[in-house]
Order: sequence, then C-alpha cells, then structure tokens
Amino acid sequence: MDNDLLHFLVPTEEKLRILTLESSHYLPELHRLMPRAELYAVTAEADEPEEPAYAGLGTAWTILDFRRQRLPYAAEFFDYILADRYLEALVEPEGITAGLGHFVKQTGSLLTSFLNIRYSGILEELRQGHFSAFCTHPLAKPEVVRILGVSMYKEILFAPGHQDMADAVIEGWEAAGFDNYQNDLATELWLVKASRSTAESAALKALYSPDVR
Repeated sequence: MDNDLLHFLVPTEEKLRILTLESSHYLPELHRLMPRAELYAVTAEADEPEEPAYAGLGTAWTILDFRRQRLPYAAEFFDYILADRYLEALVEPEGITAGLGHFVKQTGSLLTSFLNIRYSGILEELRQGHFSAFCTHPLAKPEVVRILGVSMYKEILFAPGHQDMADAVIEGWEAAGFDNYQNDLATELWLVKASRSTAESAALKALYSPDVR
C-alpha cells in the first residue's frame, strides 16, 4: 500500500495558502485539487522553478535552504505546509518544527512524513549489522509525537505511507517480543498531519474571529 501527503487533503474551492517545503512535486496535484489556492514553494535548487511540470501553476517560489535560513513569510500565513521527510535530516528537529508552526494558521496543519526506524526491513538490516537508510535522525512514532507535541501542535494524526511486509515476517518479529501497534512493523513510511488546533477547536476558529472568540 502506498499513500502520500495528499492523503490528508480533500478537493476544495476555498482560497487557501499552501506551501511546499522541498516537496515541489506536489504542486501540480495541489493545483488540481484546490484550483483557487495560492501556491508557494521553497527549494534550494535554483533551476527547479523552470521545470515544465510547474508551468502555469502561478506558484510563488523562494530559493533558500530552510535548514539554515528563516522562511520569509508572515506569522500564521499558511493553511497547509507540506514537507516530505524533512525531520530526518535535522540535528535539532524540535526547533525547526516550532519555527514552521509559527507560519501555520491556527486552523492549519503541517503535513510531513518520516522513515520508520521500527520497520521490519530496517530491523532485519540492523540484525545483520547494517543501516543503509540515509538520514541523520532516525525516527519512530513516539519520538515524532514528542517532537511535535512540545512545539505548537495540538493534534497529531498518522497514516501509513508504504506498507509491504508479509504477515509471516511480522509474526516472526512479534514472536521475538516486538510490539506491532497499528501495524508499525510493516510500515516503512509514516505520514503525519500535525494541526495547530484540535478538529473541534479548528471548526470554531474557522467560524469566529479572534475578537469574538
């Protein structure tokens, strides 16, 4: 089974503001799903905006390395920020996620993903003395909840991105004492939706201004 960050989104005619952070490949589909949305993209590759796939989308591009430079946007500017697998490469992810939360509306969400260190394929590599995954910050779901929970996010949802392991393999790891809550051992990639407010609070905030609330 394979999903991506668009799993969390539904088609809408709302005038949303959406940022892709080193995740520009989502832009064409975002434009199709949300044709009235304002699209923004951050990339460190200066020639990426010229790629034919992004022509005619009206995207506002910013060229910078978000790991070293602050994003040039106003507070609470975006309804969604899409950032595939960016937590893994950060030395201090808590600081960056809190920083991104600064740019997300009270009714908005950060959508991200991460390679699951508890995936049985990775566990098998470790058992054989290897770890080929290229990342500096191995993550599991409890670590991600802690990182996001101490930042600005009030509700955190997970969905499987890629699951491909046979039941017999998983049963072997379970027999060895490994917990498999929510089929974690079979999930190579987890998708994450981290929201600034709970769903109930976000609904109220969408209806009433801060002064009224």
